[in-house]
Amino acid sequence: MNATKYKKMELINQEDQKMKDILNTFKAEIISLRNHCPHNPDAFIFVIGATNHLDQIDDAIKSRLNYHIEVKPLDTNGRKKFLEFLIEKKEKHQSPQLQKNIY
Repeated sequence: MNATKYKKMELINQEDQKMKDILNTFKAEIISLRNHCPHNPDAFIFVIGATNHLDQIDDAIKSRLNYHIEVKPLDTNGRKKFLEFLIEKKEKHQSPQLQKNIY
């Protein structure tokens, strides 16, 4: 085996190890979040992730997340309704003073 091929294999192994380290850190952080509020076990902590490739997410990570919600792409009408919903919701939760200053 020549030195170039060996170097490429070494880089791949280093990248694999980095990915394993990232996954292990993420899994530990998720567990830490669950234990973050021992004084209030009913507290909700939301972790939101997004991917185009759920099938490629590590099973140990997926098992730490309670819900997996698939959001399919919206058509033009769906995007319009979604944006209208967000705008309407935003306007309802703003104080009159804030609305005056923003709009």
